[in-house]
Amino acid sequence: RPDWHRDIDSVTLQGDFFRNSLASSTQVEGGNILGRWTRRLSETSGVELQGYYDRVERLTPGVTDRLETFDIAGQYNVRLGASHDLVLGGGFRNSVEEFTNTVNSFVLRPEEDTVRLGNIFVQDSIALHEDVTLTLGNKFEHNSHTGLELMPNARLAWRITDSTMLWSAVSRAVRTPSRFDRDLQATGILDPADDFKSETVIAYEAGIRTQPTDVTSLSVSVFYNDYDDLRVLGTAPSGRLFFSNRMHGTTYGVETWGDYRVRDWWRLSAGFTYLDKDLKLEPGASTTALDQHQGNDPDYQASLRSSMDITKDVDWDIGIRFVDNLTRPVVPGYVALDTRIGWDVTENIEVSLAGFN
Repeated sequence: RPDWHRDIDSVTLQGDFFRNSLASSTQVEGGNILGRWTRRLSETSGVELQGYYDRVERLTPGVTDRLETFDIAGQYNVRLGASHDLVLGGGFRNSVEEFTNTVNSFVLRPEEDTVRLGNIFVQDSIALHEDVTLTLGNKFEHNSHTGLELMPNARLAWRITDSTMLWSAVSRAVRTPSRFDRDLQATGILDPADDFKSETVIAYEAGIRTQPTDVTSLSVSVFYNDYDDLRVLGTAPSGRLFFSNRMHGTTYGVETWGDYRVRDWWRLSAGFTYLDKDLKLEPGASTTALDQHQGNDPDYQASLRSSMDITKDVDWDIGIRFVDNLTRPVVPGYVALDTRIGWDVTENIEVSLAGFN
């Protein structure tokens, strides 16, 4: 959110339009415009309003795909006393999509449809103590397909010392159905899924951020995600397929990041992530295209980067990444190296050379 102590009035208006000619006589064109107004009402409150319009059209011989979206959102921030920072807001999105296909049997029915999505939300950051903050919030979202969805969240931060903070969080999120989930069909192959529900996750997180010395910093976080009603193909009694919510499971892992300033002119940073997935199918689920639904993620990734200021005008960066192998489809693990040297020729001109392997 904006810093209300700094921004008094701010107006943004931006947009672009494009037209591309691709292979196979495909034409893609569209445009968008965004307007945002921010006002500081007092030393402790402010308001922001935003409107957005986007239109894109993709034309291929035998296939027409058009999407028109209008979105408006706003929020109000206010500080109540010394203990509460309150955020209130809401938004509405209206999307009109048209899709026709005469190349094969995969179509959306109806060909044109309107999807509406509205929400209101509230969040309060409560200072329980000088060093302890509790944040509670909830979003109430209503969509054309599944109705009302709730997305509560809670966060707790404890500043143990001036250089160390512990934090934890739990939240619920949803992915509401798209027209692809519910309306895609193909005669004799795929049936529509009128009862497709939202995919859900309850996420648990905890971590520590610390600066042990003046030249080092470290962040470690762990997470556990509990997924339900995930999209997978199901098999109807007729033998045809349909999209269903017949997969659930968990993921968990750890993320660590650290920085070390070796010298005033030399900085090192490193990171490591680990991810474990345990996704299970429910009765009636099909293994067709299962790899696409379950995803293909490496178990671990690691990185190390060095940044040097060789002189006042010359800097040199070098980084290396290690990525574990993928299983579906099989991709062997690999190491990636990149380096860059830059020279500030003048205050206005910089020349750089970069290499990748």
